[in-house]
Amino acid sequence: MTDLTDNLVLRARDFAFAAHNAIDHRRKYTGEPYTTHLQRVAQLVESVDGDESMIAAAYLHDTVEDTTTTIEDIRSAFGDDVAYLVSCLTDVSKPEDGNRKIRKKMDREHIAKGDARVHTIKLADLLDNGWSITSHDPRFAKVFMAEKRELLEVLGDGNPHLFHRARVMVESYMAALGTPDVEVTTLYPSTVPGDPSVPTKTTFTLWEYVGSVYAPQLYEAIKVIGVMPPRHVLNEVLAREPVGPYVMEWTPVEVTDEAYEYFVKQVHWSLDGYCIEDRSLWHHPDYSSWRAALDNKLKDNPKFKPLEFGAQHRVLGIPLGRDNWLSRREIDYNRRAHDVDSILFPLRDFLRALEHCHPACCGLQAYSFEPEWIVEASEKVGRSEAVGLLDRVLIDLENLELDGTEVRSRDLFNTSLHIDELVALLRHVHKEICRSTG
Repeated sequence: MTDLTDNLVLRARDFAFAAHNAIDHRRKYTGEPYTTHLQRVAQLVESVDGDESMIAAAYLHDTVEDTTTTIEDIRSAFGDDVAYLVSCLTDVSKPEDGNRKIRKKMDREHIAKGDARVHTIKLADLLDNGWSITSHDPRFAKVFMAEKRELLEVLGDGNPHLFHRARVMVESYMAALGTPDVEVTTLYPSTVPGDPSVPTKTTFTLWEYVGSVYAPQLYEAIKVIGVMPPRHVLNEVLAREPVGPYVMEWTPVEVTDEAYEYFVKQVHWSLDGYCIEDRSLWHHPDYSSWRAALDNKLKDNPKFKPLEFGAQHRVLGIPLGRDNWLSRREIDYNRRAHDVDSILFPLRDFLRALEHCHPACCGLQAYSFEPEWIVEASEKVGRSEAVGLLDRVLIDLENLELDGTEVRSRDLFNTSLHIDELVALLRHVHKEICRSTG
């Protein structure tokens, strides 16, 4: 977080905390102090380089709506700019204005008039509320997500990374509504001597079931390898008894054509597109033959580049050319290699000049390291300067001892390139620039 000796942010945080604590304001589902929500929203805004006014407004975004604070109080304490942001973030509808649909339309039209900073803060607020509601109130979540899908239509100029995360959250949830649930009943031994064991029934969404211990075949295919099995293979696995300890009974599930389409959409959104449908394998009659054919294709096809576990489902399955490396652009909390980040920092402008969308029209942020892209990017920053920066970065990376630690950078790479892969990549870039200069 920003150094809280910063006067504006510190004062806004303390003001908001005092206002919400004065009415003992708590989160609806967890009972935790409402200030935890304000803190998380402010952290999200700061994580995408929000300025001081934005971070202050993130703390204050619910004070006028939920406490006795007025916009004039905000203006007097924090100035016109913060007051503008908070005003745009405050709902204008009243209960007497009509039903929920009418009121939400009024509020949506109000926030649409705000600038990109307002929309960035609202995206952070939407993300934190969405995570809480989908976890604790599935019935209301259906209404909430439908409303937020409409809200996203007016927040498109907010921070692109927060917008993408919010869209993934909404679209993957809406797609899940069209897929069947899977029920599994387990009977775990009682930990209290003499007490009988009690069966426990758990209802999973299809996506949750794929991520559980009960369907390792689907987990490996979809989330590790990144290839979607055809419907008949999916149904074959779902008809099997779940793999796992203490399973008593389960409800076999058959996925219809319509539900399969929904599930494919959910997988696409949940994995940011890093899962492909390879229809050339769909003629195989069962999971075993389909998976054997898939393994052979991955083994024989040099265009597939497997990375280390932890990022495979994000990268493996995307066809990569010899000179085309893919890298994710996503905020990745608590997994940042600080030393590598500081070494790469001088290349920031050069690397960002390599950003593009790949494959075409999918909206994925990636870096292209094909020769023509490298040359064009080096011209933007100056070829001699780019070569000098690369020389320094390569020396620093080669002198860095990471013992195989994955390279992770919140701002630049966010993937699981190991140190030797990163060095090889930068050497390739260096060679292409030098070749272009003769």
